[in-house]
Amino acid sequence: MTFFLTVVIFMAVSFLAVALKYQTKSYFRLPVAVRTAASLLHALVVLTNICLYGLLCAFDYASLDLPLALRAAGTLLALPGIYLILAGVAALKAKLFFPVQTDRLATGGFYGLVRHPMYLGGIAGSLGIALAAASRFALYYTGVLAVVLYAVSRLEERDLAQRFGPGFEEYRRRVPALMPTPGSLARFIAGRRGERM
Repeated sequence: MTFFLTVVIFMAVSFLAVALKYQTKSYFRLPVAVRTAASLLHALVVLTNICLYGLLCAFDYASLDLPLALRAAGTLLALPGIYLILAGVAALKAKLFFPVQTDRLATGGFYGLVRHPMYLGGIAGSLGIALAAASRFALYYTGVLAVVLYAVSRLEERDLAQRFGPGFEEYRRRVPALMPTPGSLARFIAGRRGERM
């Protein structure tokens, strides 16, 4: 239990600290060396949390007596979650860890499905892996992760609203934050079909 609490506290504090980087008015006033250090720290925090989550699953593997079908469903949930994360990384590229001053808001691809596809992917991936591993602690971690990522998304959106004004407000009205709606899913599918033609 001590290991679990340590991992959860580290995850919550580190992700919330990283969210401060997205308060870009202050961020872009910092010297380049400080911004670079903050960005590298962000990458380290993400990698450390992934490794700690893996250790948590291994430490608590099969602590729940879940049916095989539910564990298989967990694997099926984890795969699109991981894909969403990778697609988000591919869309943002280096801007993920090294923000740039821009007047262009990312709204295409999976950003047309939900405003925070990587966070949705992180939550779905974490939940799927927890179910596949039948890990009680990993399930608890997923719940805390969802709350923390929601808080981080709110901090980011406050900054985006200041930077992009009416453009972001229109995007926020049209696209849900973390959970796709039938409307956003239909627009996303229609957009994908349009790209293939």
